[in-house]
Amino acid sequence: MDKIQEARKLEREQIIKEIIQKLSHKGYHLNRIITIMLDLTKFKTYEITKCYHELYFK
Repeated sequence: MDKIQEARKLEREQIIKEIIQKLSHKGYHLNRIITIMLDLTKFKTYEITKCYHELYFK
């Protein structure tokens, strides 16, 4: 993976994490966050779940 692709991946993960944090602060749990993000964005379920676990379980 070249540097541009790596930077895009990291930027995408950061965006996902910011959305997760905002929804979590509003009281939503993981399943609801995934549903909302799948409806409103082009993020994949595994990306959302991976970022959620990085935020709250590491």
